[in-house]
Amino acid sequence: MDFLTRLRIRRDQRDHDRADIFAEANEIINMAQGIMATAHPQNVQAQNMLFALQQRLLILRREFLELDWVEEYDMELERPIWARAR
Repeated sequence: MDFLTRLRIRRDQRDHDRADIFAEANEIINMAQGIMATAHPQNVQAQNMLFALQQRLLILRREFLELDWVEEYDMELERPIWARAR
């Protein structure tokens, strides 16, 4: 049971992490839209900021995918435990 409790806590943490990633991604999207709406096309500073935001979004995407992979792994660990409990 202790192992299942740890898996449940990890699942709760993943849910929290997903919400954080989603919130940050929305903030980045809003920032990018603001930059695009106000910046001159030749503004190098704006281009650099958009590139940095793009890079951060790529990192967030990777973190989100890693959460999915860990979740699948944990589900594989849980499956035989629940099968024995039946």
